Amino acid sequence: MVSQLPITEDYVSKHHSVTKDVVGIISQINTLSKQDTTRDLALIDQLELQIYLKVGPSTQHNQFRSEKINFINQHYASVWHYATIIHIQRRIRRKPPEQLKDIVSEALAYLEAAEDVATDLGGCIVLWPCMVIASEYYVEEHKMRALNWFKKKDRHGFANVSLASTICREYWKWRDRSPSRALNTSWQDFVPV
Repeated sequence: MVSQLPITEDYVSKHHSVTKDVVGIISQINTLSKQDTTRDLALIDQLELQIYLKVGPSTQHNQFRSEKINFINQHYASVWHYATIIHIQRRIRRKPPEQLKDIVSEALAYLEAAEDVATDLGGCIVLWPCMVIASEYYVEEHKMRALNWFKKKDRHGFANVSLASTICREYWKWRDRSPSRALNTSWQDFVPV
């Protein structure tokens, strides 16, 4: 799938702060999450290293028309960075959400800061990294902040934002009732087919 994408990075990163490398790494995480990778720690370590080397939050976003857009895109790049780290920690390393609360909190701060600046601009960040981050909130204060973030995004009028909020609430309730099963179950399992 990733090999079929255009060679240039601009078609995605310029407007959504996600690069071809990020898409490739996320695809690998999704593939590995469906396999028994517990024995291949070297492969997992190598993939996680690629996140830090290729998905770093410092990106080249100075080609935009305004400082405001540069700020937003830099923050969205950080959101993708943290979401990818959270994704590998939960889906492959099977870490419980309470062990990720600091990184989840950091990611939430980037989401909120970008939203505070983006309120008068058109467009919306792709929801995947937001769902990865929001679904892993463990602290009630973070959950409320996430729901407020989704509520602000509702201004775009897209049903997927409302659905994302609903999925998070359902996942949080289920996870609170089934913490041991939650180690192997993702918010993605709550997406209606």
